Amino acid sequence: MKREPRDVRTGNTGHQYLRVVERLRLFLTALFVAVVVNGEMAAHANDDSITPEVQARINALPSSVQAMRDIDRVTGECERDFYMRTYQKCSCVRLQYAKARADDPHSNWDDVRRRMLLSFGGVCHNRAAVVSHKFDYCIPQTKKTYRLVTDEEVTDYCRCYADNIGDRLMTSDKAMINVPRDWMVSARQKCGSAKLRKASNDRSKKLNQKP
Repeated sequence: MKREPRDVRTGNTGHQYLRVVERLRLFLTALFVAVVVNGEMAAHANDDSITPEVQARINALPSSVQAMRDIDRVTGECERDFYMRTYQKCSCVRLQYAKARADDPHSNWDDVRRRMLLSFGGVCHNRAAVVSHKFDYCIPQTKKTYRLVTDEEVTDYCRCYADNIGDRLMTSDKAMINVPRDWMVSARQKCGSAKLRKASNDRSKKLNQKP
């Protein structure tokens, strides 16, 4: 005769089962609370650049949860703004704001942000993104301006142009969301815009010569 399967939720085994479930529930609740206190399960956890030292300072604030909300808010603004995320590394901006927030926990979040943007200088420059942006913009503009140059000539010129601007960016001690016009003019000259113009004009003349 077959025995009926024991319901683990009843009897001694059942009581053990319920105790395990309750312990698991308490553990998950405690874990959730701990995560909230340390940053509300921030969406930026995978690329969070906040150092343990700065995080400890944030955690020690009476308003640590609000501080983490503000840090996430500033990071999100950076990531949504094309020019901000191109010219500044948002993970670096996140760290700089966290430091500023720890230093000034009682000010309005936006006041802290403004002071931070004015004071952090060139530490967050995003050279790779700026070079890529300037190169991608340069290609169609150069082809439009100098119609009779080859793709290879355009690529070499634009690579030089973008790298030149990227190099100058890294020497600047100011936070930027664009580059000065004189940088662009200088980069064009150094990378041979006059040579491209002459090549395009010479080829145009040859095409227009009567046989």
